[in-house]
Amino acid sequence: MIKQKRLSLGILWCPSKRAGIYSRPNSRPNSRPNSARGLSFLPTFLLFTFYLLLPSSLCAQRLESEFKLAVPPGQEEAIWQYLKENFSTQKLKTLDTALSSSNEEEHFTDLYFDDSEKHLLAQNAGARYRQRFLGDSLLKKLVQLKLASADSSGVARQEIKFSVYENPKKSDRQAMHPFWKYIKPKDRDEVNLYLFPLGVEANDLRPALKMEQDRRRVYIHEYGQPIVTITLDRATSAYFPYPSFSEMEIELNEVRYTQANFEEKKRLENFNESIKKQIMGQFPGLRQDQTPKYNKMHALVSGNVLAMVAGNVPYIVLAGIFGFALFLFFTVKRPLFSP
Repeated sequence: MIKQKRLSLGILWCPSKRAGIYSRPNSRPNSRPNSARGLSFLPTFLLFTFYLLLPSSLCAQRLESEFKLAVPPGQEEAIWQYLKENFSTQKLKTLDTALSSSNEEEHFTDLYFDDSEKHLLAQNAGARYRQRFLGDSLLKKLVQLKLASADSSGVARQEIKFSVYENPKKSDRQAMHPFWKYIKPKDRDEVNLYLFPLGVEANDLRPALKMEQDRRRVYIHEYGQPIVTITLDRATSAYFPYPSFSEMEIELNEVRYTQANFEEKKRLENFNESIKKQIMGQFPGLRQDQTPKYNKMHALVSGNVLAMVAGNVPYIVLAGIFGFALFLFFTVKRPLFSP
């Protein structure tokens, strides 16, 4: 069982042995008696409860509903051609004149973070720094938290987005941290609040995995407003031997789905389901797999011998040097007395 760690006034409390350059400035965990520390739980609990009850419009949280389909190797191009032709504006308008579509191709670089015990991985959650490119142009940078929802099927998940900390101040010691350097100071408490139920401290997050994604998309609009996005992704590890996989996502527009009432949510979900059935009927080899990308790529990398070797090259080189030194020590003849 993952132990929940303490909060202090909305900020994750760090034991003294972990306080250092990554601790909040002017915080002195050991300066309060134990009784005072215990009292900090009440305001923390009230703050956390109040935060969970906030309307979605007041925070960065969105609810996403997407079907994830594993794509068999070699079918990517055939599927992409089918998506462009079958969900073109011309075809869609024969079904409903309110519908239209557009296509786009992008590239993403995703850097995932986790703690040493891989708590986020174990809970199908994720924390990533994303760069979005169109051609050679960097369009956007952001930090995303991907969290499970009450939907046990994994189709609906929570997504929280944060803009990137572009120009950290020299006095901001937390900006030296590999994860905090991407988070604006005003957003750090909020990040901690989202990670708290997972038993994760943001101070413990370190780069865990990096992947590149080539993304092709069909956007479906209703009355000119986005309603569904069909995405075909090719995800590749950023490091040798570059294991990869392909998957398709059929996703309802996050803003529209989050703000919809119960009846509208059901209508949108049924529309999404009909698209999934149509595509899977055309390509029977597709298989629904709601496993997050972070988990899929981690499984590929951790199960790849070459990837394990590539990740430990410095240690292998040092071991080789040490072994060669031992070989010379025991085999090279030396004079008994030096001149």
